[in-house]
Amino acid sequence: MSLSFLTPFFLAGSGLLIAPWIIHHIRRPEREPMRFSSLMFIPDVQKEVIERRRLQHILLMLLRMLMLALLAFAFARPILKSTAAIIPFEDRARHVILIDNSYSMGTLDWLDKAKAEALDILSTVGEDASVGIVAFAGRTEVLASLQTPDDANTTSLQRARMAITSIEPTQEDTDYLAAMQRAQEMLLQTTEEENVLLTVHIISDFQKVGMPQRAEGWKLSPRIQFNPVEIGEGAAPNVSVQDLGLTIDSQGQLRLRAKVKNWIDATTRAIEVALITGDETTDTQTVDVPPGNAARVMFELPTEGTRELSGWLQVKDDALNIDNRRYFAWSAPPKVHTLILGDPQESVQWPGAWLIQKALPTGADAPWTVDSCGQSDLATKLNGPNPPRLIIAADLDGLTAETAQRLLSFVENGGRLLLALGANVDSPATNTLLLEKLGVVSDGLMYDKISAYQFSVMAWVDLDHPVFIPFRGAKFNNFTQIKFFNHHKLRIADTDNAKSFARFESDRATASPPAMIETGIGDGRVIVWSFGADLLWTDLPKSPRFVPMIHETLAHLADLNEVRTVWTVGNNLRDQTSTMINGDPQPGLTAAPAVWTEDTRLTEAGLVTWSSEAEADRVEAVNVNARESDGTRISTGEFELRLCAAPDLRRVAGVARSSEESELLQTDEGQEFGHFLIVALLLSLLLETAYTRYLSL
Repeated sequence: MSLSFLTPFFLAGSGLLIAPWIIHHIRRPEREPMRFSSLMFIPDVQKEVIERRRLQHILLMLLRMLMLALLAFAFARPILKSTAAIIPFEDRARHVILIDNSYSMGTLDWLDKAKAEALDILSTVGEDASVGIVAFAGRTEVLASLQTPDDANTTSLQRARMAITSIEPTQEDTDYLAAMQRAQEMLLQTTEEENVLLTVHIISDFQKVGMPQRAEGWKLSPRIQFNPVEIGEGAAPNVSVQDLGLTIDSQGQLRLRAKVKNWIDATTRAIEVALITGDETTDTQTVDVPPGNAARVMFELPTEGTRELSGWLQVKDDALNIDNRRYFAWSAPPKVHTLILGDPQESVQWPGAWLIQKALPTGADAPWTVDSCGQSDLATKLNGPNPPRLIIAADLDGLTAETAQRLLSFVENGGRLLLALGANVDSPATNTLLLEKLGVVSDGLMYDKISAYQFSVMAWVDLDHPVFIPFRGAKFNNFTQIKFFNHHKLRIADTDNAKSFARFESDRATASPPAMIETGIGDGRVIVWSFGADLLWTDLPKSPRFVPMIHETLAHLADLNEVRTVWTVGNNLRDQTSTMINGDPQPGLTAAPAVWTEDTRLTEAGLVTWSSEAEADRVEAVNVNARESDGTRISTGEFELRLCAAPDLRRVAGVARSSEESELLQTDEGQEFGHFLIVALLLSLLLETAYTRYLSL
């Protein structure tokens, strides 16, 4: 058995062992002779007591030195290696060679060195060995399968050599766990015999970011030998562009922000960042980036006269070029034409339609344009050159049959409607003309007259509904403080179509009446408020929840909350069978198939143009995963501890030719026991505390 350490430089901390000895001798009192007239008044102290105290302090010093030694050895991560005699194997073996071709292996000539190492392994395995070749990055690709007894011609060493030489770097990040699992699957499914040597060789730069983020519980089978081969000495100088984002302010100015990171360089670098749009460099900036740090850059992009803009940020070439370019694509957000339908309210100081309109900003960055009209002008607005996509109906002086029919037709054809039932809406007429067709019925008003001392509160809201998701926080999820001095007593007649997502409190006479109902007819959607938005009926407009609730309601109705997909190399396209690519891709993106199915995988970064019959063409950016730029490494010993089980002591890295030869060969297994030292350190600390207290008493 032998002892070794994963991080031996921590053993330098054992030099602190002298500290308790120094402190012990510094605090030792010096004895000086003192003249005294008589000793008759001084009590006798036995010499044994003095010697015992001296021994106790020495033991305390040794205990503290032991604690420091345990701390140094625990951080050094000791491994105890044991040896055992190996059993003979037959003259056949199976090997899987994993070759990392993630984009970090494109640094300098690392991939060429990896292929050379793989060819060296082939020259040592023997002509009778069966060898599989797997290239891995974000996914694994078997380039040469293992030979099986059923098909002796499946592969050969020559085919393995051809597979190795054909490997090219990809633009994907690293996934070590998937590669190791694939290698084990290949080895164990081809043989069940114990006397066949199984070996996994992995050739990589062993980036830490490629390890699983959390413990998965999986480890390589102890039947399989593990042989790591590290490529490159440390990380090479690298600068990358990452965290790119686009924002537009209220004046319509589009700004592009990104970070430029200097990963390795030992000195501060002046890095020139170029903005390319339309295949031309339109702006440049130079930033000083200290080693291991990042600097922010910001560019203002002109958007006048265009609704789409695309391009990339780029820094000069270095040891790793793939992450030197970051693509972006911007499309002007669609403007939802919104019509506020409400009749003039001369007797109301703060009408609901006016309050709703004031809650909707109309700046350059607003997702909607707002118009208003009364019931008499509704037909003109619906049939005009710019018909509304969304209608907010509030403050109606009685719902006319013509208005109800136009609203129903508008919703059936895909329109969106927010209906606020105020004081002037007659319940029987509204039921017959509109609500019953939406699966909702009004049973009249809650109160006969409005009083400041008589009100309802909203006792329940569905925080999973898109309107209320932003209110999930503890600061804003309480709506019971908002008073509703009157409202319509709604009930749902069509439970399959209409759903309540907010309710008032119940009383002894009635169940909890709905406050907000979502329903629909045809291709459209409707949200019904059982209350008006004016200050006579509710103090909701005085609440800080009013404006965001209006925005979220309209965003939900108009589908403005749909998140635009951010594409990364390695993503699988989901449900894109109707989407085509028009024209040639921008530089950096290879030609793609005419039709992308859900099994199609994005393999390179660049700009793509999507086109379909259902929507207008749009450009989107595909970028590499920025975390692969981090060259921080993990040691091969740490890699083996995390992803490999302790090997079977009977198995070896070579094949024993005879039983006499096998008695002379040995194999090692390592087991880390640093965590036991941590436990011992804690126990020593408790013992030292108790012993110190005992001596003080």
